[in-house]
Amino acid sequence: MIGNLLKPVIAVVALLAAAVVAAIAANSQPATPASSPAISMTLFVTPTVIQPPTETPDLAPVAAIEALAPMPTSRATQVQVIAGDTLWDIAVRFDLSLDEIIAANPNVNPDWLRPGDLIAVPIPGTVQLPTSEPIVLPSPAPMVIVDTSPTVVWVAADATGLRLREAPNTGALVKLKLNGLTPLTMSGRTEDNAWLRVTLADGTAGWVMARYVDLNPTNNSAPVAAQPATAFQPQPSPYVNVGGLTDRIRAIYQAGLATGNQPNVFAVVGDSNSVNTAFLSPIDAGVYDLGEYQYLQDTVDAYRGSFRHNSVAAVVGINTTRLYNASFNDSPNCSPGETRLACEYRLKRPSVALILIGTNDVSNWQNFEANYRPIIEYTLGQNIVPILVNKGDDLESSKYGAPFGAINAVVAKLSQEYGLPLADVHAAIQALPNKGFLSDGFHYNAPPGGRSVSFAGEAMAYGHTMRNLVTLQALDAVRRVLNGG
Repeated sequence: MIGNLLKPVIAVVALLAAAVVAAIAANSQPATPASSPAISMTLFVTPTVIQPPTETPDLAPVAAIEALAPMPTSRATQVQVIAGDTLWDIAVRFDLSLDEIIAANPNVNPDWLRPGDLIAVPIPGTVQLPTSEPIVLPSPAPMVIVDTSPTVVWVAADATGLRLREAPNTGALVKLKLNGLTPLTMSGRTEDNAWLRVTLADGTAGWVMARYVDLNPTNNSAPVAAQPATAFQPQPSPYVNVGGLTDRIRAIYQAGLATGNQPNVFAVVGDSNSVNTAFLSPIDAGVYDLGEYQYLQDTVDAYRGSFRHNSVAAVVGINTTRLYNASFNDSPNCSPGETRLACEYRLKRPSVALILIGTNDVSNWQNFEANYRPIIEYTLGQNIVPILVNKGDDLESSKYGAPFGAINAVVAKLSQEYGLPLADVHAAIQALPNKGFLSDGFHYNAPPGGRSVSFAGEAMAYGHTMRNLVTLQALDAVRRVLNGG
């Protein structure tokens, strides 16, 4: 029965096959010479083509279309900050560099992220987000340059990475990237006040965007006007803010020398306050004045070369958990799988380590002890003497509901528990105008002219100066103990 049903189908297929064979045979005949146009026209079957309408709609000129088309926009995603997050943490999470994250968030202070903050994350492979310098369209009129009397100004504290350009526009060649709090001598500006002509201390000149410069030294780069700087007298005791000196550190030191640690080298473990060139660095540049503290000269000579530390363990925005977590180490100077702490110690082979960290842990202050203790223990495991340096701010109390001085209390507790030196910067800055801070309340201010290691006169009214003094006193006291004093 099925065979009977298929017979008509088979017949139809056979007829179609025959037609196809006939068509192929016809088209495979030798081509007729070009002199027979009638035949040539009948040999080829031209497929039917639907022609476009004879009348097309009016099209706007190309220039008009380009003017109406939206400009390409940067693609980005946003992530919400959780307790303990840093920009470095977020950068690693999205396989980006810290510079890319900072550039995508020009209005975010990298040292002070709060839970709930939204951070823009540029998607790799797409148009990058604007950097801290917004896109500026060319002005139709020539830019007018106005000369001004030389004035000392400062790169804003949170504007690290500010570009020094050859001309006052974002298309000009970048000569340098400047750190926050870098002093500049301003000698001119554009008529619209958007750009400033400046010169660095080494004579390098260029242009910077005015919005990232502190034009009023009494606002951020010096004590506030309501609390004018005053000359501070030398402290009555050379080590009034240094404690925790025990014989244990001598044994640690001797064991370290036996394993190759360098007797006259110290390492720095810290955040942006320690990355800042105002922290100890002027000593190695020969720009310092010990004033009434001449007894510190031997220590300056002993550790010369370490003051300009350039530490891979001192990073803007770093906190305790990032120091010993290898996944947060993108430094090209370190080995794969190596933590920043381990890398710094391997590169320097120090006998002493200054540990100045805690400000970026304020939002996660409850876990500070659990995260700080391994740093101490790893340092001791390398037979390196840790000098614990507390922080000047109390943001965990004022912003995050912690008991007053919670993080510094942990530092003091562990200093006593492990028998380690403690430098009490917090106590030393309490009498300073604005407690030695910029307006943000946690970055130390510095005297003009790079005099952060000038322990005399008005320079002593600044946070960086006092922190340098206390830290240098701690190094001096420890060195004396290590050498049998």
